[in-house]
Amino acid sequence: MPDWSYQNVFQPLLFRLPAAQARDFTLGAMGKLASHPLGRSLIAFMGHMQPPATAGATFLGWNLESRVMLGAGVDPHGLGGSALSRFGIGILEFGAVSLHGQTGLDEIERNTQYDRLELKSLTGSLSLEVAQSRLVALDTGAAKCLVRLAADAPLEVLQALQSHADGFTIMPPLEWFSSNTNLEFPSHWQGLLSSCQKPMLLLLPITLKENQLQDIVEKALAIGFQGFALLDALAIQERWHISSNALAYSAQTVRRIRQFSQASIIACGVYSPDNALELDRAGANCVSVHAGLIFHGPGLPKRINNAFAALNSSQQNPQTLSLSAGWTWLMLLGFGMIFSGLLVNLVGMTRATLPYDEVFLGIARADLENINPLLLDFLRHDRVTLAATMMSVGTLYTFLAFFGIRHGMHWAWNSFRLSASIGFLSFFLFLLYGYFDWLHALASIILLPFFWIGIRKKLPTPVYDHPRDVKNDAIWRAGLIGQFFFVATGIGLILAGMTIAGLGAIAVFVPQDLEFMQTTRETLQAANSKLIALIAHDRSGFGGALWSTGVAVLTSSLWGFERGRSWVWWMLLLAGSIGFVFTLGIHFWVGYSSFVHLLPAYIGFCFFSLGLVLSKPFLFNSR
Repeated sequence: MPDWSYQNVFQPLLFRLPAAQARDFTLGAMGKLASHPLGRSLIAFMGHMQPPATAGATFLGWNLESRVMLGAGVDPHGLGGSALSRFGIGILEFGAVSLHGQTGLDEIERNTQYDRLELKSLTGSLSLEVAQSRLVALDTGAAKCLVRLAADAPLEVLQALQSHADGFTIMPPLEWFSSNTNLEFPSHWQGLLSSCQKPMLLLLPITLKENQLQDIVEKALAIGFQGFALLDALAIQERWHISSNALAYSAQTVRRIRQFSQASIIACGVYSPDNALELDRAGANCVSVHAGLIFHGPGLPKRINNAFAALNSSQQNPQTLSLSAGWTWLMLLGFGMIFSGLLVNLVGMTRATLPYDEVFLGIARADLENINPLLLDFLRHDRVTLAATMMSVGTLYTFLAFFGIRHGMHWAWNSFRLSASIGFLSFFLFLLYGYFDWLHALASIILLPFFWIGIRKKLPTPVYDHPRDVKNDAIWRAGLIGQFFFVATGIGLILAGMTIAGLGAIAVFVPQDLEFMQTTRETLQAANSKLIALIAHDRSGFGGALWSTGVAVLTSSLWGFERGRSWVWWMLLLAGSIGFVFTLGIHFWVGYSSFVHLLPAYIGFCFFSLGLVLSKPFLFNSR
């Protein structure tokens, strides 16, 4: 559920349901999806949320891939942890847990006007029995699991859960903080701390007075706590509010602690990446995400990771043009596809057939016109659309190689690899049609080594300049809508390509094709027994190329949308313009302008245009 789908589709629907019901429904579905390897792969594919190498840190002796923690309130019933842990987080907080459980987990309301959650109490907890069963099934991957213990959780709870947890947080009784002096920790905490073989953090309110805060921190460290996690709830009119107002309190609390201690701190109140950067400047080791994820989307941890990675990365120059660099070979492959597409387009616009096509058919080009006066125009339209698709995908590959892979962008490398693999494999579709196109085979043989050498080269170290995409502003929201239209365009191209490739193996023609030529399949078959095979092989080439183009568009739209990445906009503009101009142009040139036949292209062009208009401010805004 990436941000583009969450903000534009799922959130408007889910927010019609009561908060607890919507939360548990969503997390339950995601948890079931993540319980299967294919489901986990789908989550990874859609979000591409693996943190950059420089986004992590050492914390509590752990080598975290990410400095982001998902707070326990995101999934208090522990239904979707296996999915949430794949959102690019370093720590997943589970719970709270007590011996017998306590009601209150579902006493929650949303205030969409202020992006705020409102709770009646903070004492709700899962029973030990329920928590154990869900922790056993929990797969957090590389993320660490912190289990939140209720204030009154006895030693029995700790001992039962210790083998399932990487560490613990303790939720103190909030009335415990009402006194300003001579605070004493609950007596049973000493037993918990002495029996715990894992790190234990104390949850701290963010409204403590300065002298009270120092007293609590120093005493907590003295009895064995390894650090602190800040609690993002503010008490207002007998309710607890979780909102962006917590950020200022959280940053102030971190700065105050840093005046007298270097203890480990997980800060709270993060709604956007720039909030996380502010807490980093204040001195926080990690940041906790809760309501920000609910109101602004599951892509928030990924955006925070990218911002932290930019802070922690040294500036490096991109790779230069060299045969030892993988991007060089892949860019040459892109040029090769563009050049091949130009040649196919030249043939389509002039002869429509090549001499070896005529040898295969056993008749001259002029005889094709005698079979059907519109047959050459039909072949011309097939071959120009194939050429347009080849030039489009070549443009995509060139941009991905030069602007993405050259700069160490792993997503661009994955996009190129997946799309080109489909494109090369689609060549084998020709074997289904009884016509071996030796020119297509020769082009594939020439270009395949470029692909093979390019993807086997080591990806360069990512190049960062400054943190981007750190604000949840109107430009970001419009960009998500534009991204939605580009994702829809990519999916449409994939479905169209698969349909055309499959259609070529079965029916070859759609009804509009035969209406345009005013003939039947049987008539064409009777005129020349090899003609259907020739047309089918063109369809398979077009279908395979369109499929691989759709994959490149889809993956670039899913993974490559980041504020200020203007080259992605130019890539999509040029590749899409080539495809639509030549495809629609040849149809009208030969007179094949059936509205029903061209309707998918019209819809695709509308989606493409909306994507360009709505995403441009976002992709051209660098900060």
